Amino acid sequence: MVTAGTYLKRPHLKSRKRLRHFCDLFIAGAEKHGWKLQAWAVLANHYHFVAHSPDEGKQSLSTWLGDLHRDTAVFLNKLDATLGRQVWHNYFDTP
Repeated sequence: MVTAGTYLKRPHLKSRKRLRHFCDLFIAGAEKHGWKLQAWAVLANHYHFVAHSPDEGKQSLSTWLGDLHRDTAVFLNKLDATLGRQVWHNYFDTP
């Protein structure tokens, strides 16, 4: 299980447009990096998911979530006209 949260728990994913963009990138990234999603929940300030990892495991997780967090931060910061703002705090994985 993996959990990630926004910096200072701010509700950056508070609208349908923001959630849709995040979910589209999340699902596409899982497929690209070989993760088989089993369940997930996305809220305004954090998300959780359960998935089967590919053989690369932690390395592909780090790459996938790094890409996801970077790309969603750029998108959200453009929407809010706050370029360079930190959006994501960190993620935690539990075997």
